[in-house]
Amino acid sequence: PKNTVKRTVAFSKKAGETIKVSLDIEPTTKYVNVGIVKPSGKTSYVRCKGEISYTFNLTETGSYRVYVSNTNDSAVHVMGYYIK
Repeated sequence: PKNTVKRTVAFSKKAGETIKVSLDIEPTTKYVNVGIVKPSGKTSYVRCKGEISYTFNLTETGSYRVYVSNTNDSAVHVMGYYIK
């Protein structure tokens, strides 16, 4: 649905490590934000449509979450994975 955010469960990572996210978004003309919630509570994200493979470089040690945010006025279908 519109204006929906989906988050993963929290997992631990160390500064200097990475999180890789790979997604397919339909319809391919709609944008979503995909990002991480850092241990500090701040977010880092990229805006994308269609397909994306992106690696987040981590600067903090602690608990992280991956999220996808639909900012469209209509529903989108997102499939993918992350490597923690």
